[in-house]
Amino acid sequence: MFFQTPLLLNNVSNKANELPNGNGNLNSVDMSTVFINWGAFNGDNYQLLPTYAYQNLGMFAGPNPYKLALTPSIPSIYQLTVPAQSNSNNLNISVSTKVNN
Repeated sequence: MFFQTPLLLNNVSNKANELPNGNGNLNSVDMSTVFINWGAFNGDNYQLLPTYAYQNLGMFAGPNPYKLALTPSIPSIYQLTVPAQSNSNNLNISVSTKVNN
């Protein structure tokens, strides 16, 4: 069976030469300049600082970014209102949708 070496894109490392050069990868980065509360070891450790220059990092970056909950790129209904009964031949319903990009 043939396995291809994974392509690493848009990652940061605090070590020298840990990531392959190019493809948006950055080595020898001071992580306190990247993440909120770095070193405090709480829930904010992996949130990017709003001042960090490279906001498009890791699995959410590049030409094929990861999408949370694997939501397909098709419209979704997020609200539907249907009355229990109608006093006429018409049934007024309300549908709210959104596009998942």
